[in-house]
Amino acid sequence: MNYKEFTQAITSIISKPRNKWEELHTSTNSGENNTLKLLYWLISINAIAQLVGGLIYDNTLFISIIIRSIVSAASFYSTIWLVYYITNEALTKKFGVKVEKDKLLSYLIFSSVLNISISSIIAIIPGLFFLEILNIYTLYIVWEGAVIMTNIEENKRSNFALLLTICLLVAPYIIFKILTIAFPIIAKI
Repeated sequence: MNYKEFTQAITSIISKPRNKWEELHTSTNSGENNTLKLLYWLISINAIAQLVGGLIYDNTLFISIIIRSIVSAASFYSTIWLVYYITNEALTKKFGVKVEKDKLLSYLIFSSVLNISISSIIAIIPGLFFLEILNIYTLYIVWEGAVIMTNIEENKRSNFALLLTICLLVAPYIIFKILTIAFPIIAKI
């Protein structure tokens, strides 16, 4: 995948989630590899946005800005794998659904696209902080993908979508705060 395909994947999951979920579900070509590339691309863009935004707007040490961008990237990356583990366990035990690991990983990464994108935009233009409210749309993205990607029953879909959305939106901030405590130099930002 190149950057045009990544951009197309991002816009399609945000604008037409059902179509993108169906495309991902039926695709057979190295989906996990391309999805991981998309994750790395998104996280890299976020780290660069954090760095550029920090250089433009923050009046702190350069090392603090670099560490903050790394911690931001680490928090999103950690979130995907933490939620992957939790979701894999919850789907099999609580919801009684068995999902292929690559499909579940694709589901989580594409469900996080909006959150990571908004974080990147706000890092470069902090005045657009009100865009955070658009993260509510993640619930719809997760909702649409739940049936297609996980084959979860209709009566369990709402609880699953709500819990997964909360995890995907809250976990990066919790991990960021934990890492901020671990690296006190960025707490001065």
